[in-house]
Amino acid sequence: MAYYLTRHPAYAPRQYRISLVEGTGIACGASGKAGGFFRDFSGEASPLQSFAVASLRQHRELNALLDRRRQTRSAGAVVVDPYLFTHTLMAEAEKAGVRVVHARVTGIECDGERPKAVQTSRGPITADTVIIAMGPWSGQASLLVRLPYRIPVSGYKGNSILMSPLNPVRPQCLFIRTGEGVDQEGSNNGSEIYLFPRHNGQVYIWGPK
Repeated sequence: MAYYLTRHPAYAPRQYRISLVEGTGIACGASGKAGGFFRDFSGEASPLQSFAVASLRQHRELNALLDRRRQTRSAGAVVVDPYLFTHTLMAEAEKAGVRVVHARVTGIECDGERPKAVQTSRGPITADTVIIAMGPWSGQASLLVRLPYRIPVSGYKGNSILMSPLNPVRPQCLFIRTGEGVDQEGSNNGSEIYLFPRHNGQVYIWGPK
């Protein structure tokens, strides 16, 4: 988010000050532990098609910024290391003037419906605009900082394993579906398992809880 704010045509470091408050570490949660998989869903009836097309377009735009050695390419797909990817974008954002504050957010001070300051464990940060970018935990922000409304965002639980095979793995992504059918609530009760090889020889494996 911080990276894209600095790329906005209206952004000027002397006019706007962007502070990113991080409670633990950059990409230490979902941002750094995701699969990092971009796939082209063209020709498929998938609810992720428009999202996938936009993701691949942004990946092509960022290709000059990314280290090609941190990518794995397969037919119609790209796999990046999400931890390195996020840190690369954060480094570019800091070069553009973003300030990283390592602190815990304790509240948001408002003047009516407008934010006035963000209260942190290291003191207040004045702000006229606040962006909550906590990934799947964004929905909990209204409880953590007592917002006057709830954010309709929640996470999807799953399990992931990062393996380091003894022998090299071919750069091909594998999708496995186990079980078929629909339960009484109309949901597909089949399970999907994803395997993504990465540039450093590791293999990322994801499956439902």
